[in-house]
Amino acid sequence: MMRSTSRSFLASFGMLIVCLPAVSGAQSIVSVEKISKNQLGIRGNDDSGSPAVCANRPRVVFQSRASNLVQGDNNGVGDVFLRRGATDAVVRISENRLGVGGDGRSTNPSITPTAPGGLFAVLFESLASNLVRRSDLQDTNGLRDIFISVPTRNFTERVSVGPNLAEANGASFEPSATLVPEPNRILVAYRSLASNLVTGDENSVSDIFLATILNPKEDGSFLESGFSTLRASSAFGGGDSNGASFRPRVSRDGSKIIFESDATNLVSGNLFSGTTPTHRQVYLYDVATNTTELISKATNGTPGDAASGAASLNFSGTVVAYVTAARNILSDGRTAVDGAVQIVRYDVRTGVSTRVNVAADGSPGNGTQAEAVAADLDATGRFVAFSDGSSNVVPADTNGVPDVFLFDAEGGAVVRVSESALGVEANAGSAEAVLARGRFNADDLSVLFSSNASTLIADDSGNAKDVFATRLTVPPRTLSKNTSLEVPPDTELEGSDVTFTAESFNTASNAFIGSNSVSAATRRQTFYDIRITREGRVGRAADNRRKLTKRNEIAFKRLKSGTYVAKYRVLVKRGTKIVSKTKFSPPQRFSKDDVET
Repeated sequence: MMRSTSRSFLASFGMLIVCLPAVSGAQSIVSVEKISKNQLGIRGNDDSGSPAVCANRPRVVFQSRASNLVQGDNNGVGDVFLRRGATDAVVRISENRLGVGGDGRSTNPSITPTAPGGLFAVLFESLASNLVRRSDLQDTNGLRDIFISVPTRNFTERVSVGPNLAEANGASFEPSATLVPEPNRILVAYRSLASNLVTGDENSVSDIFLATILNPKEDGSFLESGFSTLRASSAFGGGDSNGASFRPRVSRDGSKIIFESDATNLVSGNLFSGTTPTHRQVYLYDVATNTTELISKATNGTPGDAASGAASLNFSGTVVAYVTAARNILSDGRTAVDGAVQIVRYDVRTGVSTRVNVAADGSPGNGTQAEAVAADLDATGRFVAFSDGSSNVVPADTNGVPDVFLFDAEGGAVVRVSESALGVEANAGSAEAVLARGRFNADDLSVLFSSNASTLIADDSGNAKDVFATRLTVPPRTLSKNTSLEVPPDTELEGSDVTFTAESFNTASNAFIGSNSVSAATRRQTFYDIRITREGRVGRAADNRRKLTKRNEIAFKRLKSGTYVAKYRVLVKRGTKIVSKTKFSPPQRFSKDDVET
């Protein structure tokens, strides 16, 4: 059952891994791989883009107009594809249960994390009218809709529907999805122009909606018994917003939704410090409390004085990254050049905004906004991948096109990832950056992006846009008394056994919690304290277990039937005495009986 955490997301694709010299900063590029190719290694014969990554398994989805990625692709429109890790298998997702491709274009895919039992889902938008599974739910609105595909259960169904499963009367876009296990709930945030998805929608602009699917079933019956939709972009106190909202992203734990909006009535007026927004702003919606918070703001709460958007958030929604043209948000004493767009990392808990696209000498990035500019966070909120047209963020950036970069909040290092493993610059622009790890807590990561460049890998001919992945090694986080565990233990079930993977840390002798120097005889040691508890009924035998180990992979065997909750923390011990400890991680719920086949 024990599995090595050194196996990266891209190594799972059977890549040739070549160790190479480090680029600037603490991270180093290990390899660059093309994702948009078929199982024989032949690149797509048309443009591919919009990659999205499973947060804790080696799976990636993307859109493509290529017709040679799978056999029998003759529908003549763009499709959504899934590439699985270990086998390099590429499958088309945007097709019906008979294997017939959509009769309209499918785009903007999103993929959920994988539940401990193996369940995951792919969401996408499509103009196709032949994808719905149930014969009693015909797709006749002629509009772009949001669809869910569950590959392990071989079904596709439409989720952008209103009460009584009525078809949406307006187009729907930009799905973002996650899965919260046990009971398995798939949450889908999306934008729609429809006015009949919830009652009382009369503002005639695009709103942000959240659909919840409880225990999806093959026959689509979840639409009656386990499906609900709410509007996340309502005005403060309820009712219609007075402006359109765009680009939702749901946190991996399902607790928050980040989006951008032109509305000025989403939060209480007094939160604006007397200043009403006059530009598009970034907002954070709390699902549990039904409240909204302004994110793109100065330290005194004043809204950004120019447009902000293209936001993402970490696993628990405690850290946000976004793009802004505003000049009043960052208070580091430096002003970006006219027209330059800045990437901001915002800590929701502390209210601190940090500039991400910054040169080694502290100078702000000098790039103007590029097509598909965006920022993406990893699960912990430590790393930000972003696309930017700046030429001063890393040395020797002379290609004159937008590139993709990686920022490390621990130390502030920035590296360019849209270059070859030998450091050759891209000869065309790169965008749509997303972060990937083989698991929530993997020791390395990959950045996926789209590019027209032909210099990123050897013998790359043609000019179609492709999806690439750059794998980097990254130093583990430094363990300190302020360390916060942002993600739960990654959980994998196999029969009656379960394996957990916890986050690894820098455990050099001077990096422990407290960091006082000690002699070899009393050297401090780091332990992982993981606990699992079965949620039992009255009169049912308990199954509570605990392990204390130096390894960040922990296996428990012979689980009993039922639902368990797992959590972990990190302890530092001197001898037998605990000298410091972190708080427990967020819990992970899983069912021993819910293993997908």
